[in-house]
Amino acid sequence: MVSPDKKDLTIIVEKLNQDTYSLNAEMETVTFHIKGTFANIAQLNSWKTSVFSDPAKNQNFLKQSPVQVVNGVFNVTIYPNTTFTLTTLTTGNKGEHPKPPDSAPFPLSYAEDFEQYEEGVEPYYVAPQTGSFEVTNVGGTHGKVMRQMTLRRPVAWCRAEYVEMGAAVVQTSRDDVAIECDIRVGPGANDSKGAFVAARLDQGGCSLVQGRGVFFFIFPRSNIFMVTTSFDMRTTLATGKMLVDLDWNTVSLTVKDTQATGFINGNLMFNVAVPSDIKHGMAALGSGSYGYADFDNLKLTLPS
Repeated sequence: MVSPDKKDLTIIVEKLNQDTYSLNAEMETVTFHIKGTFANIAQLNSWKTSVFSDPAKNQNFLKQSPVQVVNGVFNVTIYPNTTFTLTTLTTGNKGEHPKPPDSAPFPLSYAEDFEQYEEGVEPYYVAPQTGSFEVTNVGGTHGKVMRQMTLRRPVAWCRAEYVEMGAAVVQTSRDDVAIECDIRVGPGANDSKGAFVAARLDQGGCSLVQGRGVFFFIFPRSNIFMVTTSFDMRTTLATGKMLVDLDWNTVSLTVKDTQATGFINGNLMFNVAVPSDIKHGMAALGSGSYGYADFDNLKLTLPS
């Protein structure tokens, strides 16, 4: 790592534990070659952190003798369960943080316009399960929005990637919820086919592909909407035509007790019964396929 002013260099070296990771993790000496701006440094200050099965034996950020660098080359002997911090900085300590707040239910009402974030940042409270979501500035009246960025299915580490769309959840701890969002799905080659908002999604992570809930999909280029109980859209609660622009549209879904209602730009699209087995879960939103989809003015409230 290089400091923002490009004056200091820090290298973190970690050795995995054989028992934990089933790797051949014996003590070894590693040779490093530094080139470029830092090739002429004479030494690196060193701190060692060791972690053991008995936490009482842990050693955190212990100062070691400096490591000598000759013509940009130095050696470090590393051990299992050990992390070395090598740096041109002369001072260092184990990081500290204040006591985290007590656990509390997600607040409703909740609203997010994404204006507080720097571009490229993943917003708080919206947890990607597939795809990638970050803030980008589209200008105009919407300014900064959240965009689903993944254009095609990545290398799959678990079955969740096979839902073939970007999905993010908000853990509301409420089964009855109203979710509203301004959504834009463009006509470009890299744009998603559609987008969705959802409620009572009962699974996330690698189990996302089996997730059930109430999903409100819009497909602006086809001028159709679908209400389904899963990502695969095999079971539909409602379908229909819609007349929307290939620009921004306000989409809302309310699930209360055994009923689900949906609106697009203030127009009622459906009012259907919720299957009796869909009772609990998270709010969610995402793209209808991998590809760009923009989200702004996200609101989560208790149904009236």
